[in-house]
Amino acid sequence: MGKEEAIGVVEDGDSAKGWINALHKILKAVYCSCMKKGPTMMDIFKNPRYRGKHVILAAGKIYTAKTGEGAAEILRKLEKTHPDVVPEVAYLPKAHSLILRIWM
Repeated sequence: MGKEEAIGVVEDGDSAKGWINALHKILKAVYCSCMKKGPTMMDIFKNPRYRGKHVILAAGKIYTAKTGEGAAEILRKLEKTHPDVVPEVAYLPKAHSLILRIWM
């Protein structure tokens, strides 16, 4: 690995401060790459802001719609702009909502 590819390069004669700075750069790069994953559905479920809405999580972004037709339109647009992404879709009912299923 050449110097241009390395995150932190320390030469043999460098001081302890040089070693510490290089280690800091490496740890920061590893931490940032692991922690920048974006929101999850669990984050969305915990947030009362999304109650009563259709929520679509795709490509690290949150999309909301008030109706199912609006959610379908968002999904059509996402299919065109991000064809390789599989979106997560959910409807979060408002608090104290009762959802019944009737069998016939």
